[in-house]
Amino acid sequence: MKSLLILYSVLFILLLTGCGGKSTDDQANTTNRKELPADVISITKPLIGGQLYDEASFEGATITSFESSQDLQVIDTSDVIFTKVRVKKEEKEYVGFIPKAILPE
Repeated sequence: MKSLLILYSVLFILLLTGCGGKSTDDQANTTNRKELPADVISITKPLIGGQLYDEASFEGATITSFESSQDLQVIDTSDVIFTKVRVKKEEKEYVGFIPKAILPE
């Protein structure tokens, strides 16, 4: 009986120590977040490729296009339909608007 109690105690301690620390992914995300410009809310990838517009309207001029594999830096989400983002493409940064519908929730 005493050996079972010791065994359960050791397993409990191992379980607590295994779950207590941050994972390496969390640490990497924290590190990446510190390197972001102050105006960036988050980084995401679009569900599909699309166009970056110069204003929060589908009738705005297209600044550049982007693919679903590109990271988008979210800057402002206050508009109902559009999100203001920064796109890095070919060593340049572009700031404009994309529809919220193409971003993951």
